[in-house]
Amino acid sequence: MASALFTGSTQAALITTSAPLGPSTVIDFQQFSSVATANAVPVQVSTFVGEDVELFGLGPSNTFVGPISFNLAGNGQWLSSTDVNFRSAYLPTSVADAMAFVFNTAPIRGVGGFMNYPPGFGPVLIEAYDAGGVLLESYDLTASAPISTPGGVNQGAFRGILRATNDITSFRITSDFAVLDNLTFTRVPEPASLALMGLGTVLAGSRRRSSR
Repeated sequence: MASALFTGSTQAALITTSAPLGPSTVIDFQQFSSVATANAVPVQVSTFVGEDVELFGLGPSNTFVGPISFNLAGNGQWLSSTDVNFRSAYLPTSVADAMAFVFNTAPIRGVGGFMNYPPGFGPVLIEAYDAGGVLLESYDLTASAPISTPGGVNQGAFRGILRATNDITSFRITSDFAVLDNLTFTRVPEPASLALMGLGTVLAGSRRRSSR
């Protein structure tokens, strides 16, 4: 499967592996030994990786995060009881709701996760928004990159969005039922960081020469 499905703009892509993100930060939700509820009051999911990322539930129902037993219909089951690594964010609802991850530390350029959903319940959208709430990218996975895991247990696939610059502040999944684990995101290094990296390389070279 191709790792990137490009849209009309070469600056944005729907990605189907985490590889195009390069060096990334991963939130695996393992700190949630019990289920937490996110709605108008968000759940902080990222302090253990030195970030400020909040999970919001959007819509009339709640979003949850933590250990789950979740029936994915034709795509099998997602069960924390068989693998404790499957502590996840999920939408257990029959109403089209959304879960949103908001990146408060700084905008990012790419984001995605290992996810799944029960087929046959309508579109599954992944979307990226900027700081002003403007929609940057929207992809219907059921049309563009469907996930198929018939009868599987704890199976899924990576789906995400990659852009050219750090302009994503919110990653949203809208669906009738969906699960996501290992939220993965990355940033383009800021110019100051690149300059420091370059200085470090120069200093390292100088030390090597002086030690000869």
